[in-house]
Amino acid sequence: MMMGLLSHSTTNEEFYELYLKSFISDKIVRENFVSNVKNWSPKYTIEAADKLKAFENSVLILWGEDDKKLFPIKLGQQLKGIFRNSKLIVIPNSKTYVQEDQPEIVIRELICFIGSSASSK
Repeated sequence: MMMGLLSHSTTNEEFYELYLKSFISDKIVRENFVSNVKNWSPKYTIEAADKLKAFENSVLILWGEDDKKLFPIKLGQQLKGIFRNSKLIVIPNSKTYVQEDQPEIVIRELICFIGSSASSK
């Protein structure tokens, strides 16, 4: 199973319950997914990236330090470069699903980000 690429800590059973069960058991979820996938195109990604350059609000990017295969840190750095006002935080001992591997760090960083965003307004 792909779970090992996504998280250090989530078991196959937890991964199934949290992320796959609804997809497998609910026909409407699968149909919605297929409908969305049919519309995926690099054209839309490029258009979105161009529009995001004008986004001026604060952006927090949390990235898994150990995600070497699916989303290497280079991609996080590129994403940070798109936004004018962004902060990239690399989460240690985590892969793609940083919220599963390091929930305390994710919560702490979100609270700090929300607090600093609210006070700057």
